[in-house]
Amino acid sequence: MAVALTFDDGPDPEHTPRILDLLGERGIRATFFVVGVKARRNRELIARALAEGHEVQPHCWADHQSHLRMSEQEIEVEIERTVKTLTHLGCPPPTLWRPPYGHIREPETHTVAARHGLQVVTWTLDTLDWDPDGRALSLDEVNAQLKPDSVVLMHDPIPRTVELLAGLLDRLDAHDFEAAPMAA
Repeated sequence: MAVALTFDDGPDPEHTPRILDLLGERGIRATFFVVGVKARRNRELIARALAEGHEVQPHCWADHQSHLRMSEQEIEVEIERTVKTLTHLGCPPPTLWRPPYGHIREPETHTVAARHGLQVVTWTLDTLDWDPDGRALSLDEVNAQLKPDSVVLMHDPIPRTVELLAGLLDRLDAHDFEAAPMAA
């Protein structure tokens, strides 16, 4: 089993290139769950991620709304627009879908996912890099929770993610853990 490094809410024109640089230096591939409108605005980052062997999968269209507050029709529109955009940008047909906040409305999210041939996924280790109150996990805390089959959640648009990733990659090496995209 391998550790899956995953990034939500991008692509971000400032931080995603730095994340891609770090991953590239180590020869590591990851999974990026992207926001449709950001992918459309930053198509060169989508092209770069694909060219470097990363997975690009859908997250949401624009508003990052919890599925718990959306109807099935609203969820459908979100994923349909995002998948169409990714296809237009040259991405392989998506196979995974991570809803915002990991919120899954039963059965609506799974029903919509099935119509699009998507598997709904979440994570096993949230780094809390997104937390504005500073509760992000330290590298030691992430390390303590890291297992060979962890799915690690990080976020492209967050400045501290780049520093966290650099340390995390060192820890993966120290543990002899392999890193791979989720669908690999």
